[in-house]
Amino acid sequence: MVRSEENNSVKLEANLKLPVKIGLIGLGNIGKIHYEALSRLPQTNFEIVALADPKPTDEARNLVGTDIALYADYKELLRKPEIVAVSINTPPNTHHQLVMDALRAGKHVLVEKPPALAVAQCEEMSVCANQQERVLFMSFHARYNPAVEAAKEELVDKNIEGIDIQYSEYAPNYHAVDGWIFNPEIAGGGVLIDSGINALSVVTYVLPDWTPFSVKDAKFKKAGGFKVETEAHVGFSFGSKGSGTLSMDWMNKGPEVRQVTF
Repeated sequence: MVRSEENNSVKLEANLKLPVKIGLIGLGNIGKIHYEALSRLPQTNFEIVALADPKPTDEARNLVGTDIALYADYKELLRKPEIVAVSINTPPNTHHQLVMDALRAGKHVLVEKPPALAVAQCEEMSVCANQQERVLFMSFHARYNPAVEAAKEELVDKNIEGIDIQYSEYAPNYHAVDGWIFNPEIAGGGVLIDSGINALSVVTYVLPDWTPFSVKDAKFKKAGGFKVETEAHVGFSFGSKGSGTLSMDWMNKGPEVRQVTF
């Protein structure tokens, strides 16, 4: 998660008028989830006023009410002065440009994970958010599981010496094998950048002061026919003497596992 400076966030939050008018960019599977959450859940104070997608599906078009504008070009959405914030739900290779354009248009930004294909791009996005005095929030949803908050409270005064992360699932249950998520030019990689980023976001939330984290070794495997890694094993160190392992498998047809052991 990256935001503009904390005092800017507080100041901007105080100045927002409710409901907050927002725009959604990208109406794929994740975009539809954001639409449902932002427009249907009773506890939100958001009003979706515009959607942008270059090739919206019929299902996506059916989501659009008569009072919501639908654009093929996201820049038209960014030009709407009443839009305060945007939710970006497009493939990872588009995030950097979309985020930079939205921030420079004066919008607050929520961007899906992974936020970009390179750390340098994330840093540039963060710098821009601070310069524009806008909030940039990266959507690492896993860290908001109640179990993660409970772990953080339990471990607040503990000396952590080791971390073991185990993630396994059958990715084709959720993604077409010819979809963008298995295309390295679009996704940036495979299981590590897409799922590993969630696991590590949990760890850095639970142990925010145990930095730096450093990679000691890494091994990757690609299942037959895939262009991205479908299996990853990473050894890392943290704090002054802690060590950990991260093991991930996208081809596991058994019970799904998402477990972090401290």
